[in-house]
Amino acid sequence: ASQHDLGGLVLIAPMLSFRELCKDYAPSIAEHVEERFPNGARLQKSTTPLLVVHGAKDTVIPPRHGRALYELSAGRKLLVTPPELGHNCDLFSDVQALIAPMLRFFAMPDYAFVDPVVPSWAFDLRSAGACAAS
Repeated sequence: ASQHDLGGLVLIAPMLSFRELCKDYAPSIAEHVEERFPNGARLQKSTTPLLVVHGAKDTVIPPRHGRALYELSAGRKLLVTPPELGHNCDLFSDVQALIAPMLRFFAMPDYAFVDPVVPSWAFDLRSAGACAAS
């Protein structure tokens, strides 16, 4: 995103950087680890619209990483922290975890968040024959 013109970026359970992740698990060696994923530094250079989804129950990459990346972003941004979502949970089991925020944030066309209301007469079996005959 810092080197390309993108329409948007979605980060799911992201790490701020590899060194920062090491600080969470092995703080004594973190400063000796080569930084291979400076996501925070790169994101500061980007104005690409950003959606960050990081579950509150993530025990692999602490949620502070997602929050920090969200805070570093200079562009339009949205942070979603589903309270029951862990690191390897099914993002599609709850539409509010990823799909709905993504469609709202990126203004996807042709999608409605209102359940359709079908009138009761549409279920009247007496008129079903008329539809089939025409």
